[in-house]
Amino acid sequence: LSVAQRRSYSSCARNLDPDAGDVDATGDLVWPTAVVFCRYLCEHAELVSGLRVLDMGAGTGLVGLTTAELGARATLVDVPRVLPLL
Repeated sequence: LSVAQRRSYSSCARNLDPDAGDVDATGDLVWPTAVVFCRYLCEHAELVSGLRVLDMGAGTGLVGLTTAELGARATLVDVPRVLPLL
């Protein structure tokens, strides 16, 4: 996500809710590093299988949900605005 795209997203969100102020879109995106990390975990499932995983700042939940699928007991948390994405 480029700086210009992020500004555009924040501007759009302010138009929907003018009282929202600056909107942090960080948790609304699937970041490329999350995809790479999930691929790594899928290739090394033994790193999380049977363990407890806490995904803080889970955003869209990709990493936490992947660990759960690989056999971890995953807990995903984020700020209240982002929780509906989970």
